[in-house]
Amino acid sequence: MEDGKKARESRTISFGLSLRELEALDRLREREGGLNRSAMIRRLIRIEAKSKSLWAIDDRAASVVDAKSALFG
Repeated sequence: MEDGKKARESRTISFGLSLRELEALDRLREREGGLNRSAMIRRLIRIEAKSKSLWAIDDRAASVVDAKSALFG
């Protein structure tokens, strides 16, 4: 890396959602305490990845995954 700068650990992506998907996302955000859309999408990705053993999981996250799985199958 030039000048000893650390590489960015995140990247920006753009994608479209249908009106129905946006409404569902906003309802989920409200239930999760008003997270912004990006934060909610990141949370959903982590939850799903953890449920499929694609992400390191801790005890707290495991209980969230179990609860979400019980609710949504």
